[in-house]
Amino acid sequence: MKRFLFLFSFLLTSLLSSAQEGQIEHTIYVGGGYFWESRGSGAQTVTGASLKIGYALDYFITHNLSVMPGIALRSEMEGGFGDSDDGAADYDFTFLDIPVMLRYHFGEGSRWAVGVGPAFSYAIHRDEIYNDADPSDPIAGQPVIKKTDFALHLNICYKLNHWRLGIDSRIGLTDVAMKYVGTPSRHINNVSAVIGYSF
Repeated sequence: MKRFLFLFSFLLTSLLSSAQEGQIEHTIYVGGGYFWESRGSGAQTVTGASLKIGYALDYFITHNLSVMPGIALRSEMEGGFGDSDDGAADYDFTFLDIPVMLRYHFGEGSRWAVGVGPAFSYAIHRDEIYNDADPSDPIAGQPVIKKTDFALHLNICYKLNHWRLGIDSRIGLTDVAMKYVGTPSRHINNVSAVIGYSF
């Protein structure tokens, strides 16, 4: 992961240093979709709903390449599409995301763009462990996940005048589970439909 960050940062620095003039595009967007937790130790995969609202700044290095940093508020809700784990509590998490993508805009006349890059997330709300069967469980009341997360952010976008229609995907690269006895790993992933307005 550190090697990926170093290489990505080096690439962005090289591209920015070679840029002569930069066109800037601002985008405000909302999105919603499906989230799932990849779990280890044979634990059942947990699914739910994902919602977010954010802002991104697209800085064009060349006609085809741009760097897009942004900030977003994202909520992940377990069981958003029905009970995902019979007998278990459904947890909700809220994150502040800071993605940085390198984007490729296809040739003139094309309205398509694709992007990839790292995303850092900080949990501003973490549900606590609840065990209805055993309220005296020593880990009851403890946070379910860690405060920080790191992911790979992917995007494909269609431009329609000032509107931006796209699909975002976030692949969790770090285990965010708090390490209690018998706790399986958790990698948080999602895929969302996104609509934005650029100016």
